[in-house]
Amino acid sequence: MGTDTYVNIGFRMRADDMGDKGIPSMLATVARVLASRTEDAALVQDGNWLLLTRVGGILRRHNVALWYEEAFDNIPGE
Repeated sequence: MGTDTYVNIGFRMRADDMGDKGIPSMLATVARVLASRTEDAALVQDGNWLLLTRVGGILRRHNVALWYEEAFDNIPGE
């Protein structure tokens, strides 16, 4: 029986931090982690909201209505 290797990234932010700075900073951090590692990964915000997964090298966005904007595609570090 093999051992699964993965990265689980979680963030907690106050609602007033999410907009201009919070989400872009979070995504830039996640982009740096994903670029430096090859494991499967999950980005979970506040322990409740699955935002991103990478499984088998394929990145998928989840719950995009809650957080995603096209401007986030150009965040430094991605």
